[in-house]
Amino acid sequence: MLSMWGSTRLVVAFEADSVCGAMIGSGPGAARVKAFARAEISPGALTPAAFEPNLVRGDEVGAALEQVRRLLDVGSRGVCVVVPDGLARTALLDFPSGVDASDFARFRLASGLPFPESDAIVDSLPVGRRQLIAAAARRAVLAEYEVAVAEAGFRQERLTLAPLAAVAGLLKNRESGARAIDVILGVVAVTIVSSSGSAPCALRNRRRSGHDRDWEWLSEEIQRSAPCPEASGPIALNIVGHGSRDAIAALRTLGHTPQAGWVGIHAPSDAADAAWLGGLE
Repeated sequence: MLSMWGSTRLVVAFEADSVCGAMIGSGPGAARVKAFARAEISPGALTPAAFEPNLVRGDEVGAALEQVRRLLDVGSRGVCVVVPDGLARTALLDFPSGVDASDFARFRLASGLPFPESDAIVDSLPVGRRQLIAAAARRAVLAEYEVAVAEAGFRQERLTLAPLAAVAGLLKNRESGARAIDVILGVVAVTIVSSSGSAPCALRNRRRSGHDRDWEWLSEEIQRSAPCPEASGPIALNIVGHGSRDAIAALRTLGHTPQAGWVGIHAPSDAADAAWLGGLE
């Protein structure tokens, strides 16, 4: 099932272009990535999608997982599996007093999915007061990742969606009343969250355009993501995830003032684009 971070200190993350693994240790005030491994996969081997099989060339993805496992030398430790954006429906929900948040998330999301509710796995991330970000994915799609992880010799303890982990980290230490727009980049999808302090007011989830003018498209999506109206002051534009450094440079040429979302996290340079990095504390 989907779950947020607990005591797990080994992470395996999937993206459309690679499989990554990280060993996490405690650091003063921030997570510390003690070891990181990345194995690239060829285009089309893994295609995040809501309905179709995701691991199109399962043997290649499995080989990448085994390479990551060898590089990290993790033995039988439990692992948190992070699956990519683009395979789940997500929504920001306000839930009423006296209602179980998990039941409410399933009621609001699963009933509107284009497949039977019994086929849906639904989870939620509590944010703000009586708010949650809910995610619903097809059971068979998540099972592909779980089977691949097990066949590669990992022992799965948890599974979560990359943007949920990112949102958890981005909101955690935000000062009260500080306005921000957080952009969480995946290879095939992007999640944009507007917030005031630790309370989001809007969430947008879109497939990426997939053409050479992707940055112009992203700029337009950011402009459509209005800041929270109940707060005033400057608006921080935080970028994390796949290609974040290129995105920051391109968005600056388009008139934005973006910044890297993960600050003060001790990690090797090749881990800097991991969308889930700040959710590891």
